[in-house]
Amino acid sequence: MLPWRYDFAQAREEARRTGKPGILFFHADWCENHNDVAIEAFREPRIADDIAEHFVPTAIDVTDEDIPAISRLMLEYQPLSAPALVVVDSSFRRIEVGVQSSGSTSIVTSLVTSNAP
Repeated sequence: MLPWRYDFAQAREEARRTGKPGILFFHADWCENHNDVAIEAFREPRIADDIAEHFVPTAIDVTDEDIPAISRLMLEYQPLSAPALVVVDSSFRRIEVGVQSSGSTSIVTSLVTSNAP
């Protein structure tokens, strides 16, 4: 199981301190079926191990986009939909965005392997 960070500010500070890039997982309650598919990809041992070793995995619940802090994150990182993965550098600057499609773990694998240090 991945050690998800749920506090964005703490995750950003950890990335800065460790020099690790981050993976931001934007998810929402209104997209439950797709969230399940994305979460299943994170349960694959090889993927989970790679993420835990090389990234700061951060989960961001965007169910209520009207909350100012959520709106700011959506504007800054521009996830294409929910669920979405955004790879950021150790300063939490956006590098790449991917959308998890149903029934596939390929986007997770691709983002992890292409952006791992």
